[in-house]
Amino acid sequence: MERVIIKQIQITSASQQLLFQIRLPRDSKRIIGVSVTVSAIKIPRNQETGWLWLSTPFMGETFYNEILIPKPLDYGISVMPMINQPGYSDGSPWVSGSKIEFSTLNRPISETIVEGFYSDQRTVDGKYTVSIYLKIEL
Repeated sequence: MERVIIKQIQITSASQQLLFQIRLPRDSKRIIGVSVTVSAIKIPRNQETGWLWLSTPFMGETFYNEILIPKPLDYGISVMPMINQPGYSDGSPWVSGSKIEFSTLNRPISETIVEGFYSDQRTVDGKYTVSIYLKIEL
C-alpha cells in the first residue's frame, strides 16, 4: 500500500533558514517518491527560490536535495485552478489543476522521522509556501 505525506513550510522573509521534521507512520517501509512545489511567490522565472535537503537522522546522509526554481503554472485540461480532474488520474495527486510528478526513490526507513533543511535564496521579502510530498510504502 502507498500513501502520500504532505509537509508545508511557510517562508516569510528573504534569506530565511528553517530546520523541520516530517513524521512518518510507524508501519512505513520505504520512501519511494518525493515531489516539491512552491506556491504564491513573485519572483522572476529561472531565478533560484531556495535550497532543500532531506535526510534520515540515523542513516546519517542526505537522500534528497533540490534547488527550487519557480515554474510557470500548468493547468492541464482545466483553466480553473484548484479543481481536480476526475477520470484522468493514475493515482498521483493533483495540485492547482496539474498533476504532481514524483522523483523516484528507494530509501529504506528504520525510523519514523525525516529531517529537513530549507534555505531561502531570495533577496526580496515576500511570503510563500513550500510543499513537500513524500510517497511512502506501507
